[in-house]
Amino acid sequence: MPLQIIPLRRPFYVQWLGLGLILITLGTVIGFNLYFEHERIAVREHDRLSTQARVIAENTEYQLTSVNLALENVRSNLAHWKDEAGQPAVIRHLKAASIIPGIRTMNIVDKEGTITASTRAELIGMNIGFRDYFQEVKRHPNADILYLSPPFETVHKTYVI
Repeated sequence: MPLQIIPLRRPFYVQWLGLGLILITLGTVIGFNLYFEHERIAVREHDRLSTQARVIAENTEYQLTSVNLALENVRSNLAHWKDEAGQPAVIRHLKAASIIPGIRTMNIVDKEGTITASTRAELIGMNIGFRDYFQEVKRHPNADILYLSPPFETVHKTYVI
């Protein structure tokens, strides 16, 4: 009796078709899961960044309000401090105002750019008239505006605004 070879083509194609359908279904499920997870992450990160932006805005507003009050207080008492006797009072006042978080140094500068009073004694007498932030105020003077400079390097080699 001769050996007979039975072709297994039909089951072979059925198995590959079944595997293909399973893989397509699995790929579709994974794709939808990735898409919805991406959306969930986007919403969560948006909420997180919105919260951080709100906290930063509130903190900045608080600091700018505090700085404004400190500067108004110094400006209102400036007339009393013009003479040498008022110098210790102005320095005490500046030091009290400089305890606000974010303020490292407070100076009183004359119209030529010479620091007449400061929370740091080594700065008194220094001339900052050549600095861009001083020149901007000199070009556009307005006592009711808070001028903010771009970051610059101080004499103490730190970057400040």
